Amino acid sequence: MLAWAKNRQRRRIVDSVAPLPETPTVQDIYTALNIKVKHPPPLNEGLPLSLFQHALSASQRAIEQFKRSSRADQTSHAFRWRHELVHRAQRMLLQCMYYVAHSLGDAVMLSRDYRNRLAPGDHAELGGTYSERILFTAQALSRGFQVRSICELQAFHMLESANVLKSAYHTAIAAFYSRTCWSILPPYDDLAPVLRDFELAWVNFEERATAALFEADYGGMPEIEDDTDLVFIQMKEATDHGVRGGVISIEQLQESDPSVLVGIPRLTIICALRHQRGSSLFEGLCDDFRWFKRHAAIIKELRDSIQSMSAATVRDLELQCVGSTAESGELDETLQHAFRLVCQIADELQTGSRAKEIVRVLAHISELYNS
Repeated sequence: MLAWAKNRQRRRIVDSVAPLPETPTVQDIYTALNIKVKHPPPLNEGLPLSLFQHALSASQRAIEQFKRSSRADQTSHAFRWRHELVHRAQRMLLQCMYYVAHSLGDAVMLSRDYRNRLAPGDHAELGGTYSERILFTAQALSRGFQVRSICELQAFHMLESANVLKSAYHTAIAAFYSRTCWSILPPYDDLAPVLRDFELAWVNFEERATAALFEADYGGMPEIEDDTDLVFIQMKEATDHGVRGGVISIEQLQESDPSVLVGIPRLTIICALRHQRGSSLFEGLCDDFRWFKRHAAIIKELRDSIQSMSAATVRDLELQCVGSTAESGELDETLQHAFRLVCQIADELQTGSRAKEIVRVLAHISELYNS
């Protein structure tokens, strides 16, 4: 929370932003789109656009209620709660958009190599979705608000990219809503152009924002505590990948299904070597990263094997790692050998000296899917 003084009068607002003298109040950060959202049909969690319908309805309702809040007392519990509802709804909208964008792969997604400069904790905050904190920063800057950790000169240089991101966000929301009016079913290739524009705007602004909001000088190998943070980041991203791809279900995570808890570290190995770009657990770390140093030779062999597999074979390997039946019904020797190597690396984490740390990481991931 920051305080702003003018003519010896002090005003306090929430969420670490302070209005400049010529700016409106915090409610005006948000724009209620001119979309008449009908009551959405029953939720189907397996379809991102079904979730989007409910998130958009909640977002419009939350923004309208927040704008009707009393502007006199911005420190009241009611004011803070209404503002939190807006944040939650935006967070869900961004998650839906990320699911669709990620499903379209390289046709939409851009490199995020700049995140490698961040400390593991900051990296975790941005991973696996479009961060609502980044969007809120763009919205606040575009309305002339001063944001903590961003000086006036930085804000000036970020203003144009903030406006572009805010506009791209509204355009994408409108396109998603238009799509839901006639179908919520995949494929979502028709949304690729608008998502590509949004992704470009997002990456351009996020790179500038992270340099200001986070400590962007992280270098050197992780300390012991940071080792666990880095593994958590990769396991969370691998879990998100498994849920999006239907390899594991949200229900299994919520119920702490043993086969899934055993399988997540295995999926993490596969994702780090095959799917993740710019944040691989093993890129340049085999010789130094304490958890996997002794497996450096195996990891190099496994990387070559997994990267040469077809997408269908990799999916069969992922299914086998969580105790499910391979879709092809055939497990050739190459796949079986890769499976044994994955288990040799991943299963040791749950039985060796790192077992307690891995249990805590898996429990945290399960809690995130129960929240």
